[in-house]
Amino acid sequence: MANRTKSIPSDYELLSLAGEITQKKDFFKLGVNLNFLIPVLRKSLKECSGDVYSATLMTLQQWRDNQRPGTDVRSKLHTILKELGHKAADMLVTDDADFDKRSLLRTVEVCTPSESSASITKNMDFQRDVADDDSMVSSAMSHSDYSMSVKKDSKFDESGSGSEKLSWNNQ
Repeated sequence: MANRTKSIPSDYELLSLAGEITQKKDFFKLGVNLNFLIPVLRKSLKECSGDVYSATLMTLQQWRDNQRPGTDVRSKLHTILKELGHKAADMLVTDDADFDKRSLLRTVEVCTPSESSASITKNMDFQRDVADDDSMVSSAMSHSDYSMSVKKDSKFDESGSGSEKLSWNNQ
């Protein structure tokens, strides 16, 4: 079991690796080398509001979790990253004792989406929810079992003034 655990990169390692992918073109190159289809990668990027770091992390985790049992995921990922020229690949072949956790924390701090991008995402979700609420209310009103009739008791005069009395009819 210890060998199996060592052959699978941890979430912390994937966080650090994702921090190395900063451009969309690198995200797509990595995704294609991990055997993801371009439409799937586009969808991931869209789900992450265009945030390359988050999309890369999600893609790496999904790829890792879908590998067959017994696969040396760590060395497989190391090979792919090395072929793409990413220096961060070396962290996958170092011993746990050599793994610099302070460096990892710096990577996480730098690469964590900013508050402004988080608020933009929340704002988009809020707008989507409001639109859903509006359509739900409109739909409910159009299918309502309630009806009101309004009866005019007098006519307007030509000047536009006049009194109109409304009465509610119970049905």
